Amino acid sequence: NSKLTILTAAAGALGTLAMSASAHVPFLEETDYTPEKPYIVHDAENSKSLSARIGKPGDVDVYRIDLEKPARIYTATNIPWCPQYETFGVTYALAGPGLPAPAIPLPVTLPEGYGAVVVRDTSEQTRESWVEPFSGRKMWLGEEYALDAAPAGTYTMIIWNERGQTGDYIAVIGEGEVFNAPEIRQTVATSPKLRDGANLMVNCNPTVAAPQRPNFAKPGSVTSN
Repeated sequence: NSKLTILTAAAGALGTLAMSASAHVPFLEETDYTPEKPYIVHDAENSKSLSARIGKPGDVDVYRIDLEKPARIYTATNIPWCPQYETFGVTYALAGPGLPAPAIPLPVTLPEGYGAVVVRDTSEQTRESWVEPFSGRKMWLGEEYALDAAPAGTYTMIIWNERGQTGDYIAVIGEGEVFNAPEIRQTVATSPKLRDGANLMVNCNPTVAAPQRPNFAKPGSVTSN
């Protein structure tokens, strides 16, 4: 039945976790993440990938990262490997208290005492690619930045396109690959949608890899057959 099909597909996606150093709990953008209504990240250390889009020229997406104690903040972006996105990419900034003044003007106003590290769009250069494990779809690797031992406080990942282009992207926050019950439920719910291209605003290439079926050895780990 359809429920079994969805669970099997998602389980297959999870099976690739043991083979990939870049497996993240997947999320889909359900509403525009604006400066006024950002996506809120309470756990900056465990990995998550958020499939979103620059839906119109000038669109700005914001992810708020709340740190209750010092932690490392890892950020990165990926771009779906679609012909339409051969020259599409995103620029992002990680903003927070005590960081240096941004190297370029930002599309949002920062609070007093905040600075930002800007990670520029590199889509006009040669980009490496990889296959994202949950969707089985090919991605262009974007840039990455990590802020080590960030003090407790509120940080934001601000994403936009400097050239007024529109398109899909994946925001990555966190590195820890911990898959307990909530993470597994989220992956089971989202993986079939990713494989069907529900995160894309364009017609794109089909999946290029078939995930393996996993064995769940214990909470917090995934091993493949």
